Amino acid sequence: MKRRTLVLLGLAVFVASAAFLAPANVLHGWLATRLAANGVQLSGVDGSVSRGRVAQVGLNGNLLVRDLDWTMRRWHLLLGRASFALAGGRDGTLVDGTASVLLSGALDLTDFRLALPVQQGFAAAGYPFVPVQGQLGLDLEHLKLREGWPDKGKGTLAVRGLAWKLGREPVPLGDYEAVLDEELGGVKADVRTLGGTLEVTGKGHLGADRRYELHLQMRPKPNAPPMVQNLVRNLGQPDAQGWYHLRRNGVAQPAAGTGPLP
Repeated sequence: MKRRTLVLLGLAVFVASAAFLAPANVLHGWLATRLAANGVQLSGVDGSVSRGRVAQVGLNGNLLVRDLDWTMRRWHLLLGRASFALAGGRDGTLVDGTASVLLSGALDLTDFRLALPVQQGFAAAGYPFVPVQGQLGLDLEHLKLREGWPDKGKGTLAVRGLAWKLGREPVPLGDYEAVLDEELGGVKADVRTLGGTLEVTGKGHLGADRRYELHLQMRPKPNAPPMVQNLVRNLGQPDAQGWYHLRRNGVAQPAAGTGPLP
């Protein structure tokens, strides 16, 4: 091997080693704009580029998870992506999986699991005043986000122990699951009931053009308490099979900017 080649190889190893050991705020400065394009904000960043911790992760300016550790998967750089193995969370929140920032600015989640209180999930999505309680679980084979919006994805989203909290005592509703899969032009969701006093079924679609459609039909089970029956009556008149229908569609706005976390 020629001396020049050895020198260049040594220089490359030195530069790479220095980059991996650089303070984490260097990494944050490089990734902040790309993450913000997907609605993600970080605060309390500490450690090095290779291994570190973030005190808080926010989504669209709302707290999502605390105390998250990362370890960089260095060889993924050869694939044109900055990939990090993530693990952490507290106060009923758990995160585990791999997050990658692509050269295009998209955010790719692989073998990714997230568990948190359902009310916290609604707040992070921009709905802080939904009077519910329960536990939300996201188990993804993969999910690609562009400007904070699903472009491709496959996995499951489950809500367990869902209850309505507007009255004096929480009203149990049940456990529910949405199976996510890819389809032409976006991601589809098939919704079903796992158990409880309210039967729910339906479909959703998240288009790559940021259009969304949701059609749910629900009806109280025979053992449902009167409060559950009163809740679904607010949706209007049932059909001949006793189903109440909920339809929503529209165009989602791009992700929020880099505003500080509360």
